[in-house]
Amino acid sequence: MPDSDNPHTAPGDVEELREMACAFVEEFARMGHDGPAILRIFQNPFHTGAYDTYRALGHAATAAIIDQCLTKGWRRVCGS
Repeated sequence: MPDSDNPHTAPGDVEELREMACAFVEEFARMGHDGPAILRIFQNPFHTGAYDTYRALGHAATAAIIDQCLTKGWRRVCGS
């Protein structure tokens, strides 16, 4: 579980984590990255926020969110 005292960890609520992941996907997609490249970014500890989200959600959930956001549009997936 993420440490609430550390500002560099992902929030603990699953819905918040999904929204954060969608925001990262949108940002990376706008930078020109495709799905596999975005997943690699999430797996890279250098990208702290995305990496913390990846660790909290797990590989399968993160990969599914990336796919959903890229195919359906991030606003539809995140409900924004």
